[in-house]
Amino acid sequence: MIKRAIITAAIITAAAGISAADRKDDAPRQAYIFGVGISMTDSTAFFTDIQTVDSLYLNKEGFVDHESEYSLQLKLYLSNRLNMHDKTCAVFYDSDAKDLQKEYDKVTSKLKSSGYKDFVTIGKDDFTFTLYRPSGE
Repeated sequence: MIKRAIITAAIITAAAGISAADRKDDAPRQAYIFGVGISMTDSTAFFTDIQTVDSLYLNKEGFVDHESEYSLQLKLYLSNRLNMHDKTCAVFYDSDAKDLQKEYDKVTSKLKSSGYKDFVTIGKDDFTFTLYRPSGE
C-alpha cells in the first residue's frame, strides 16, 4: 500500500511538471489535454479521452495558466455524475497530440504496474474540458 501511495503521488507530481514547448508569446493556442482520476483506496483509474481545447493559454514556461481548474472539472464530474468522491485528479497537456499520446501510454503503463487493474475511459460524449476564463476576462 505504501509503494502504491508513493507511485501515485509521483504520477500526480509529474502532472505538474508536464510542459509544452517554451513560448515566446502569450497568445492562446490549441492544445491537447487528458485527465486521470485515481484513488489509493481502490484499483480503478479513470481516464478521459485526449481532447482538443482551443484558445488554451500557455504561459512562457509552457504551463497552462489555472491548471488546477481543469483537474477540478474532472473531479467534479467524477463526484457529481459517477458518485466517486475520493478521486485525486490530474491533467496532462501538450501542444503536440503525438507527444501527449506517448504521455497517455506512459501514465497508463505506470498505473498498471503500480496495481491499478480497472481502467475506465470517459468519452468525449460524457465529459469534455471547458476552457477556463477567470472572472473579469
